Amino acid sequence: MFASVLPLRAIAFQILFLLMAIAIESHVFAVQLTLPPKQTNGISPQQSVQIAATLNLLTAIAGWFVFFSVQPLLSPLLKQQLLGFIFFDQWSADAAFPAILAGFLTFFASFAVKLLGLSALEWLLLSPAEWAALREASSPRYRSGQGLLRDKDRDKKPPTNLSNTLLAANAFSYTAILAVLFARRIVDEVILRVG
Repeated sequence: MFASVLPLRAIAFQILFLLMAIAIESHVFAVQLTLPPKQTNGISPQQSVQIAATLNLLTAIAGWFVFFSVQPLLSPLLKQQLLGFIFFDQWSADAAFPAILAGFLTFFASFAVKLLGLSALEWLLLSPAEWAALREASSPRYRSGQGLLRDKDRDKKPPTNLSNTLLAANAFSYTAILAVLFARRIVDEVILRVG
């Protein structure tokens, strides 16, 4: 009785997916992300894990808030299919197209939330002097006769585009989560056939 009220499987998979996304995205952030002026050669692994954890928790909270806000507005049939799929792992063929569409929308919505969250993190953590240095670093470097890059800047890691880095990190984590979902579905089918 208690298991039918509390969706332990959905909670366990949410935790698993958060841990996977944090691990994958923190690696991408550590390799590609630079947040000038503090570090010109990337961010530390600890900072990348903190950023990935903050962004993924923000995205999960926003996602569940949107889910519980939109769910009462759905038709009774779609609401029953959605709640059955998310909380009780009951899948129907009629819900395949809405589930795929929701997956694509979730990917781009989470990307937008993470991009806004990273911008907010930068805004909260940088001092006014660091903001001035950031604007200087993002301005065109071509100055009269100095060439595109100054000599002291040649050894630095080139700045990366935040949106490209976030898109790559989000794509990698969503691909890994999708692979786990497919593997889970295959394992469930094998268990049903054997049992």
